[in-house]
Parts: sequence; C-alpha cells; structure tokens
Amino acid sequence: MDEQMLKNLVFSFTSTLGNHDFRYHHLRQSSVLVPLMIKNKEVFVLLTKRSKNLRTHAGAVALPGGVKDSCEESDVDTALREAEEEIGLQRKDVTILGVLPPLFASPRTTVVPVIGIINSSFTANINKDEVDYVFYVALKDFRAKPIVQREFNFYSRRLNIYYLSKELEDNTLIIYGLTICICIAVAVIVDGGHSMPAIFAGGSDEVGIETGFTEYYHYIATQIKGPSKL
Repeated sequence: MDEQMLKNLVFSFTSTLGNHDFRYHHLRQSSVLVPLMIKNKEVFVLLTKRSKNLRTHAGAVALPGGVKDSCEESDVDTALREAEEEIGLQRKDVTILGVLPPLFASPRTTVVPVIGIINSSFTANINKDEVDYVFYVALKDFRAKPIVQREFNFYSRRLNIYYLSKELEDNTLIIYGLTICICIAVAVIVDGGHSMPAIFAGGSDEVGIETGFTEYYHYIATQIKGPSKL
C-alpha cells in the first residue's frame, strides 16, 4: 500500500460519518493520535508503553494522547500537542487523515481518535515522565486470528474485551481496552471494510464501526450521571 491509497481509504470512510460534534459536560475531553507508518508497503501503527509512574493507566499500552488544555482546543490540536509532548512527534511531520467518533475511557473521559500518517524515518524523542518506549505493530495483526476475547460486566451491560499479545525483546505486551478497539477499527478501515467485532456482547458478532462506537459511548456516558450537550 502507498500513502495515497491509505489516504483514500481513510477519507472514503470518515467522509461518510455523521455529525459527532457532541460533548457530555460531566466527562473530560481528550483525544489520541493514531500514528500510521508505511514500511515496505505495509501499514504499521505506533504505540506507546506508558510510564509506570503515571496516575492513570500506568504501564499500559496506549496511543499518544491526552486531555484538552481548554474547551477552545480542537480534537486534532490536542492529539498533535500530546504526541509532541510524549514522543517528540512534530506537528509538521503528521498528515491528518480523519477523525473517528468518540469513545468512553475510564475515568470519566471522552476520547476522540485522530488518524494520521507519519514518515517512516521518524525517530521518537521520548518523554520518560510519560512514556517508557514506543513500538510498532502491523495493522494486519489486528485483523488476524486469534485475538483473545472475554466478556466483562460494565454498567449493567456485558462488553466484549479483546486482547492482543505481542512479543517485544524480553517483554510480552498486552494490547487491550480502548487502544485495541481503536486499532481494530482502523485496521478494518484500511482494509476497506466498515464492520468490526462487536463491543457489546450478546448480539451480533460484528457491528458497523460508527454504530458500535456511538452506541458504546452514549450508553456509558449516560450511565455516568450528568447533562449532555448535543
């Protein structure tokens, strides 16, 4: 795959999305960057191993990102600022391809995935206060079997929880939660698809990406009491 093909695939999906410019007042607003890199015609995603000293999600595998500085900051600007702070990725070195509907992350946070392309020559300049190291995973790995699935009770609904294990030198890394959900969705989009494994258990095995994201987000956000702004 070349860069233009990747751009076309992401644009063809994101351009059909509805208006998801809504926010729940009682949730913090954040976004993550999904940094895609093409090497030898194969698409990879850059992931981080979060510092064990962080207050939330310490030691977890994640996408670069964080909470908005102000309500005036856009989702794209937040993702780019956080990526620069965490891994030294300059804004000028990212081509934004599109934005996916928001998801919910604990604790009480809205997360907007922002998809971008970075150059294959990028070398991370890691902020050790936030990130232990970065690594790359081929997107096709998120479409391959087996991805371990479990069910988990969450606000009176059963969720499908997906896990992907990756060996990295002497470490076994587990990619799970919001991160794997976003990576699976992006892998489907890059394959030209529109449906991903279901987030909620007990129904269809697959669901449209837009439907799955918005159903999950709105259900959890409304279970955590507070007003919404549409």
